[in-house]
Parts: sequence; structure tokens; C-alpha cells
Amino acid sequence: MMHDQDKRYPPPDYVHPPPSMISGPPPSTTVTLNTDPTPGAHVTEIHLDIGYFKTFPGILKLIQMIFGIICMACSSPARGERGSRHGIGHNHWFLFVVVTCFIITLLWSFFYFLQMRNTIRGNMPFSWLKVELYYTILATILYFIAFIVILAGFGGCAGRSGCDARIAAGAFGIFNTIAYGLGAYILKNDYDATPPELHEFEAESDTHHGHEGDEKWHSLRFISRRKTKMPVTVELKYESIINNWGGRIKLIELVLAMLCMCCCAPSYTSTQTWFLVVVVFCFLGTIFFSLFYLCLDVYLKGVNINWLQTEFWFTALATFLYFTAFIAQLVAFAGEVDAVYQYWVDAQVAAGVFGLFNDVAYGVGTYFLYLEWKANPSGVSSAIPTV
Repeated sequence: MMHDQDKRYPPPDYVHPPPSMISGPPPSTTVTLNTDPTPGAHVTEIHLDIGYFKTFPGILKLIQMIFGIICMACSSPARGERGSRHGIGHNHWFLFVVVTCFIITLLWSFFYFLQMRNTIRGNMPFSWLKVELYYTILATILYFIAFIVILAGFGGCAGRSGCDARIAAGAFGIFNTIAYGLGAYILKNDYDATPPELHEFEAESDTHHGHEGDEKWHSLRFISRRKTKMPVTVELKYESIINNWGGRIKLIELVLAMLCMCCCAPSYTSTQTWFLVVVVFCFLGTIFFSLFYLCLDVYLKGVNINWLQTEFWFTALATFLYFTAFIAQLVAFAGEVDAVYQYWVDAQVAAGVFGLFNDVAYGVGTYFLYLEWKANPSGVSSAIPTV
């Protein structure tokens, strides 16, 4: 049961909870997905343009997404000034603009990262460069309106914690408006510098391979590519994640952690803060070991570390931390009754229950990692520990 002085319920107004025109061959990183271990099996290749994020347009997209995350962190959840509902509409509009632009910018980043521009060449009456240009101009206008709206809604209550956070969100909105404006300017220059023939070829169906226009198509397509290092081949061993119980337990741990974060955040009490610290720490560690068995083991095997032993101690620590976290969460909120914020109390109890389930998952993972470690003390293994 939580003492009265420790209660920190939500405040009274709480509402439910392209590229530079440098000639050169297209950069690519080849990721080989081996779908069948048998010799002569069909191999699928995905070309990753990692070099794009070393160019100015790619760096701008990363900056836009970072500013977008900061804006969301400062302005959520949507709420008005303390003691009134004034400003809640301003907050909702700002979050709508930020989240929409963040998602679309993320999709554009994947569009270039996966080189989908080379893959999606259907009979479309537009060029991808023009579409991205129009989107970036629209995002600049929306961000310009959004930061003015949120500063107008909360600028008069400076000095209060809730208002100051939203004023900070508006300030970062100004920075992101500049970033999107600069991106639109660069895209406009790239579009004007692109030969009209490339616009036409981009919009046409790629059905002329083997014809006279094929060489022209490829020479034009190479104009807007960046020069980068030689391709690197990375093998994604996804079967090590989904085809044995060791990988499946990791997936369960990640899913339960996301449910814990969704139910518990944002934090208003020290108990919630400890619970979220444990969940996020274990979530990041589990992601690292999942990536380790997926593709990083090839690059980290030369490091003088027994990775199996390291994973065992991490999982054992995560089991202990989750045990303390879900106990604290349930002790603090189970049995609490609040006529106004009962839904919020119930969400905290649900977070504690999901924490209990995840504690069991980490405990099972610790047991099997211990068995694997005893069977293979050196920790030298090319696959995820099998269960």
C-alpha cells in the first residue's frame, strides 16, 4: 500500500494517459538471407545503402527524426494548462504534426536505406524525387504552424513544469522547421539539377532491359548516386531467432517489455521510475543479444569476451531486477482505489503483472543459458543457445 506522501497521481488536468549529384556506382551493402541451409539453396539479397546516411540529405533526415523524438517527449501526453483545459487543442495539433512527419520521414529513410527506389519502378506518373520534395515542403509548413500554435497555447504560463515542457517542445519544433526547410531547399536544387530524361525514366516501367535504351537508363540512374566504400556482405541468421526456443524466449521478453512500458509510462512516482528503468535497461540488453546472434557475432567473435557467460550474467541480473521491480509496482498500486484516476491505477497494476510474466521469462532463459554454459564453458558458438 502506498503512503499518502508518496502518491503522485497525474495532475488534475491529466488527459488519457535526394541526394547530391555526384557520379559514381551505386553504393550498397549486401545482406544475404540464407533461407535454406542446404547446398544450392535459393538466396535472397537485400541491398542496404548505408552510405546514404553519410550524405547531407541522409544526415538531415536523422536530425529531423531526433528533433521529432524530442518534440514528442516534451509535449506528450496531450494536456492543457494546470487546472484548465486551455491549450489541450494546441497540444493535440502539435503532436499530430510531429508524429505524422516522424513516421513519414522514417519511411523515406527506409526507402533510401533499402534502395527501394531501384526496386519500385512501376508505371507511375511521378518521380520519387518530386514526391519527396512536395512532402518536405508540406512538413515545413505544418511544423511552422505547429510550433506557433503550441507556443501561443502555453507561452503565457511559463514557470510551470507542464507549460515549460511544451514551450521546450515548441522551441525544438522551430529547429525542426529549419531542418525540414533546409531539406526542401536541397531537394529543390537536386530536382532542378536532374536531367528531364531522368524524370521520365523514373516514372516509366522498367520493361526495356535488353533494348537499346537499357544502357541510357543505367547511365542516367547512376547520376544521383553517392560514392562509398566497397560493398560489405552481412549474413542475417534469422533462423537462430525464430527456429529455436532460445530466440523465441527473447522475442517474448521484448514483447512483454513493450507492454510494461506502454502500461507504466509516463512516470509520476519513484516506484514507476524504478520499474521503467529496469524495463528499459533489460529491453536494450535483450535487443543487443538478439542482434548479436542475428548478425553481430561474426564481427565480435575476435573480442576477448566469453559472450555466453556475459549473456548468462546479464539474464540472471535482469531476472533479479524484474523481481524487485514488479514487487514494488504491485505493492504500490494493488488495492488502490481512486474515483477519478482508477484507469491509471489499473494500468500500473497491469504493468506489474506483465513484469511478473517477464520475470518468469528471464528466469527460464537464465536456466537454459546456465545449462548451455556448463556444456560449453568456452562460450564458442556460432548459433544462439538452443533450448
